[in-house]
Amino acid sequence: MDIWIKGTRRIRIPVLPSSYSVSSQENDTVVNVIGLGEVVLRGQRSLQEVSFSSFFPRRYDASYCQTSSLRSPREYCDIIESMKRSGPVKLTISGILNGRYRITEFTHGEPDGTGDIEYTLTLREYRAPSAQQSSVVAASSVETSGEKPITDTLADSTDATEGGETRTTKMVASAKQYVVKAGDCVSSIARRLYGDNNWQQLYEKNKDVIGSNPVELTEGTYLTP
Repeated sequence: MDIWIKGTRRIRIPVLPSSYSVSSQENDTVVNVIGLGEVVLRGQRSLQEVSFSSFFPRRYDASYCQTSSLRSPREYCDIIESMKRSGPVKLTISGILNGRYRITEFTHGEPDGTGDIEYTLTLREYRAPSAQQSSVVAASSVETSGEKPITDTLADSTDATEGGETRTTKMVASAKQYVVKAGDCVSSIARRLYGDNNWQQLYEKNKDVIGSNPVELTEGTYLTP
């Protein structure tokens, strides 16, 4: 098993934790309905939280170090603090999870005189605000006065029938961000957004999010066209 954290910098956890925890819950609501009693209204899943503890070694030891290319313990701490302040990171625990998270808590200290630094790291799943995915209606596109705009991702017109009259409201999609889906690659997304295979332009705009390898795209990631 390997653990990688990739944000403004990229680090491989040098000493695997003896254990880790992953937690989440369903935000269901219990209501009392007359004639039925208590019923459960299903809610959205809460954000997943991942936590583990380990240490940054001062010296390499093949018996527990994952890599011989070690940074100093202090440098590891500085990098994690920097990523904690800069925004979402990509957390990968090989074979277990791979997604975008925010570093919410990082505690560390030197318990003895060895120079090793022990730490506890907590990350919470990152879910972008849904408003970034919503579409807008251009004011000039509502052809009938008093028509209530319908928010959708349609670029064509939408017919609404009321009182026997059919009225047409044209919708304008606002593609502020693209959400990566399973099977997507930078080339296919570029063709969809730009109409050509200019994946380099897409990659340069989203390099901080995608990382150093444009082939590695995480499903659910938001890309700026």
